[in-house]
Amino acid sequence: MSHGSRSLDEIIKSLDRERDQEEFVDEHRGSFFDQAPDRETLILRAQEYDDLEKHIVRRESWLTIAKDLAQKKGAPLRVLTLPGRHRLEVELYRSEGIFGSYDPEAGLPVVGFETSPDIFGLLKSGVPRLEKVFHEDLVRALIDERASAYGELRALFPFDIINLDLTGNLVAPSEGPYGPVLEAIRECLKLQGGSTGDWAFMLTFRAVIEHTNQDTIEKLSQHYQENINRHPVVKEACYGRYNSFKANQIIANHSRDALGQFMSKWIVEQAHTFDFRLRRAVHAGYVRSRAHGEYSIDKLAFQFRRERTPPYSWPGEENLPWHIEDIMNVVNAKRDDVSKKLRILREKQPDYIQRLEREIEHLKTRADDVGGA
Repeated sequence: MSHGSRSLDEIIKSLDRERDQEEFVDEHRGSFFDQAPDRETLILRAQEYDDLEKHIVRRESWLTIAKDLAQKKGAPLRVLTLPGRHRLEVELYRSEGIFGSYDPEAGLPVVGFETSPDIFGLLKSGVPRLEKVFHEDLVRALIDERASAYGELRALFPFDIINLDLTGNLVAPSEGPYGPVLEAIRECLKLQGGSTGDWAFMLTFRAVIEHTNQDTIEKLSQHYQENINRHPVVKEACYGRYNSFKANQIIANHSRDALGQFMSKWIVEQAHTFDFRLRRAVHAGYVRSRAHGEYSIDKLAFQFRRERTPPYSWPGEENLPWHIEDIMNVVNAKRDDVSKKLRILREKQPDYIQRLEREIEHLKTRADDVGGA
């Protein structure tokens, strides 16, 4: 085959990329580190950054927490996040005064991670500039000593907001049961040890039971069942919510809700081991449709505060005086169906939807508007 024919093959292959991308999204069965740098995954993530469902969560949940943190702190917030091409989360916070006045010398108090060379270049040269942008995978940088950003990132802790805005599974079938994402979550909690005020942790993942490591599902279910068995108030709350007090039945009959619920409980209990107590828990999700079916994007958000373990308690055990109260807050944090909310808003409040759409476009322009600084 001639050199010209090979070039034509490459052109045809590039035209088929969108179809291949959708197939990849539906499968998404590789390990996290196999997925993360993949171009198809990066394209998918870019597409999901500026959709309405995500912006509803961004404005109604993330921003609400950020405003509360800023009020309590009385100073600009520092954020660790995956900004994305248009850094919409960052620009929303900036437009609401979360970062205070802009200092060109210091940059916005945001540490960002990006694996795409093109988007990294745009973020690196963007105005107003960010404090630091790493051309690295954030999860790897948190847990892998060989990662180029590993040491520097650790020195930047603590943050006021940590947003693991991922698009992969919690733990892929080839990993686990304790995969790199769960390890990164625990590492974030540990590195936040120097935090003395309220702070927030946010997590986005694909809530697809069949594409998540089944040992992980079993472990999370077992931990949840232990709380049900030990604490009558948790058992009663679960029965009232799910009409069941069996974790395996809950995960089978309410998979979209339950995976986020079980994961939330795990995160909160991990936080307890580092002397953090839950102030607020948010669970939201929406459905994405692809050629081969649907999958759910779930978003968890937690507001924590430092609370020292009493001298009569053993760290990490369930005799903490606030343990049950925090678990009950998780159980009562019902999943906000953003897809359903969007349908209702389109019908009942079309003006609000138009305002959200205009805001998304405005925030995109702010990222490159030096006058908006």
